[in-house]
Amino acid sequence: MMDQRQPLPRLINERLQLRTARPEDAEKLADFNARIHSDDGPEKPDDKVAAWTRDLMTGKHPTFSPRISSLSRRSTREKSSPA
Repeated sequence: MMDQRQPLPRLINERLQLRTARPEDAEKLADFNARIHSDDGPEKPDDKVAAWTRDLMTGKHPTFSPRISSLSRRSTREKSSPA
């Protein structure tokens, strides 16, 4: 069977990129997770979820590493203009 996985980073479309998470993504990812996983809505982030995310992103957890997770982000690649 052929391996269908594609290496990261990978451009999904001209504005969205899928890449491996990095430790420097911790704060933005903690804020994002705290907002989307809050039982009280995104305007009231869950501080415990944020702390848990930061802890996981340190790379010190025995079963988790930022390298085994992925995230999507807006691509900074600019569209080339026609000549």
